Amino acid sequence: LHKAKDFSKDQSFFLFATQQEQLNYVRFPLGNYKKSEIRQLAAEYKLDVSNKPDSQDICFVTSYSYRDLVKNLNPKVIKKGIIYDSDNNILGTHDGISNYTIGQRKGIGIGGSNQALYVIEINKDQNSITLGTKEKLKKNIINFKNINWLGGNILPKGLNCSAKIRSTQEDLPGILDINSDSGTFTFHADLDKTSPGQACVFYKNDQLLGGGWITA
Repeated sequence: LHKAKDFSKDQSFFLFATQQEQLNYVRFPLGNYKKSEIRQLAAEYKLDVSNKPDSQDICFVTSYSYRDLVKNLNPKVIKKGIIYDSDNNILGTHDGISNYTIGQRKGIGIGGSNQALYVIEINKDQNSITLGTKEKLKKNIINFKNINWLGGNILPKGLNCSAKIRSTQEDLPGILDINSDSGTFTFHADLDKTSPGQACVFYKNDQLLGGGWITA
C-alpha cells in the first residue's frame, strides 16, 4: 500500500489497520489522480458534486463541534473534574475531559500564569487534565502496541524510516523497533506530545509499512 499521488489528500494514515488479505482484492481507483483532476472529470461529466466543498474535521458532525456530538451521544461523560499543573497543584475545575485535547491552549479557562499553559495530559481514570508549558509537550519516543504490519519482508528492528502521529502532519524520520506486538519509534527531532489511543503510522518513502496504537 502506497501514498496517493495527491499527498495533500492522501488517506493512507487511516488505512494502516487494513489487513494483508484485504489488500489482495481492495482497489483504490482514484489513487493516481489529484483532487483537482477528479473535480475536472466530474465537471466534464456534469456531476452535481464537481464543486462540492471538501470535507473538514469529522465530516458527519453537522452541529457546531464534535463536543456537541459527544454530549448528545453520552451525556454522562460530561463530568466536572480537577485541573492540575505539572507539579500536581490544583488550578481549577473543568466541565468534562472530552472538551480538551493534548496541546490545547485556548478555551481552558485558567488564567494568571506568567507563561502560556497547554493541556499536556488527560487522565481518563481520574477524570482530570494537567496543564504545563510548551516544553512539557515535547518528546521524541513513541511507544505503541497492537501493530498491523504491511511491510512484507522489511526487517522492523532498527529500521530507518519515517512515521507520523497525525494524519495532517508530514511523516518525519526516525528509527523503528518492533518486538512482537509492541514497539517504539524514536524520532530524530522532538515533536508535540500525543495521547494514548492515537495511531503511529510508519512509512518507507511512499510505502505504508503499517502502524500501531500509542500507549505512551
